[in-house]
Amino acid sequence: MKTHFYLSAALLLAAATLASCDSKKKNDPTPPPPVYTYQVASFADEWDSWAYTYNADGKVEQIDRNSGERVYNFAYSGNNVSVSGYATFTMVLGQNGYVASMVDQWDDARSFTYDAKGHMLTALKDTDLKSTVTIADECIASWTRYQSDAWQTKNHTFDSAKPNTGAIHNIYSEAAGVDRWLFESGLFGKPSAFMCSSSQWTHSTTAATYSYEYDDNGCATREIKAYGTDEPEIYTYTFNKITVSQ
Repeated sequence: MKTHFYLSAALLLAAATLASCDSKKKNDPTPPPPVYTYQVASFADEWDSWAYTYNADGKVEQIDRNSGERVYNFAYSGNNVSVSGYATFTMVLGQNGYVASMVDQWDDARSFTYDAKGHMLTALKDTDLKSTVTIADECIASWTRYQSDAWQTKNHTFDSAKPNTGAIHNIYSEAAGVDRWLFESGLFGKPSAFMCSSSQWTHSTTAATYSYEYDDNGCATREIKAYGTDEPEIYTYTFNKITVSQ
């Protein structure tokens, strides 16, 4: 009888222990892995490099070209942005946080519109339309410019298997009046969601092709743009890694 009693007690204790462990697992689940996002820390072509620093809100506060050769400082007051340093110009942010209007260092007034997700759609200089942008699947499918007395269109294709993890702006409207190094600040709309594979003017028979090298996080650290028989254009990036949730 005693043996039976002790065995029953042992079984009850084991069951209670398992129940306690199960309860603890339910009350203390394994936390999900952290989620990260990335922002451009530096961008370089074959001649120049730009380094980006950001404030606590994630907005660019300084862009440094060639280690002090040209430094641009960004100061924010509400939706107004004043840029000082090598050049002086002003910008006004829209409700989406992107530049809605700008008076550049040559006193040219420029304005921009965006879609609901923040992709640039139009660019104007004063009241003249300079470029329109077509977005498809959250990528810049094409953009236009007016040149040689006609509107010209450049089309792009993208690799849906390669997300633009580093949020680079290697594809943008080159007729918008904003240089690539300034697009890379993130102030002029969302970049394409995927990596560009090719681009081609509709009036040209030659396409440019793009290939990339990536870091362990999936960010494109090197871009190789090949166009016909020309020497490839090389661009490089580094990134800041930001924890979104943990």
